[in-house]
Amino acid sequence: MFGQAAVTPRLFDRTQLVDGDVVTDFLRALGIEDLAPEPEGPRNPSLRADVQELIRRYNAHVEARGVQDRPRLGPLLRDERYWGRGRMPARAEAEGFLARFAAGNERIRATWFPERATLFGMDFPRYPEAEDTAATADARVLAAALDVLVDLGAAMQEAEAERRMALGRHAQAEGRMAEARSQFSRVLRAAEGHRGATKALRELDAAEGLTPGGQSTRVARKKDRTGRARKDRTGRKVGEGKARKADAEGGATMPQDARTERKARREARSAEAGRAERRAARKASRTAKDAPRPG
Repeated sequence: MFGQAAVTPRLFDRTQLVDGDVVTDFLRALGIEDLAPEPEGPRNPSLRADVQELIRRYNAHVEARGVQDRPRLGPLLRDERYWGRGRMPARAEAEGFLARFAAGNERIRATWFPERATLFGMDFPRYPEAEDTAATADARVLAAALDVLVDLGAAMQEAEAERRMALGRHAQAEGRMAEARSQFSRVLRAAEGHRGATKALRELDAAEGLTPGGQSTRVARKKDRTGRARKDRTGRKVGEGKARKADAEGGATMPQDARTERKARREARSAEAGRAERRAARKASRTAKDAPRPG
């Protein structure tokens, strides 16, 4: 469409690229000299041979199971621990592979790169006479798979922590503080030392008048599993009346919502006791009416 003169082919060979970088080479081919990509690490590093074999087996297994939306391992393999020398085919295998494209490569060389003896310089002596199968042995592949599983578990744990953080923030914004505290606490169980969750719990503690850890600023009366009142630090049992007196003398205050909740419980117990007395009175009245009269 544009004619041969409008096409500028480039060899995708690191030794032939400007600065060994495909982006820089592309910019220079366009005549852009004052723009360069930010320096960074390898964009497409080679994976170790055992990791390559793991991916090959994984893809075959997923295909055999008929999984449509294939989970990808790529994001997990960006760690430098998985980089290294990849699989090296035997020399004869590499030569045979290149021979399949010899005719087409020669036409391109003659048309666009006549100054080159061959289109691509192939260093076949660097390939082994026989493929090294030790790197792809089952034991090596299993070890690589276990490393990936550990990283996958950590990634899932991190994702779960972020999900819980979002739920906690949403509950906090809607005033559901108990649920928010529960979500933030779960974050810490999933990711110990999570800064966001730790900070959020401290904010909740401060808003509710609690010390770090969720304890009331006063010596609160607690119930053990049997429902009996526990003792305070002095060894004496703390009742509601004594606790209020201790608050007044020590200057400590109970959060407003805690006092409201305690008052509501007392009123509920009083109402229930009143209903029980009225039921007993009605029952006694019916029993008296039904009793046989003398004479």
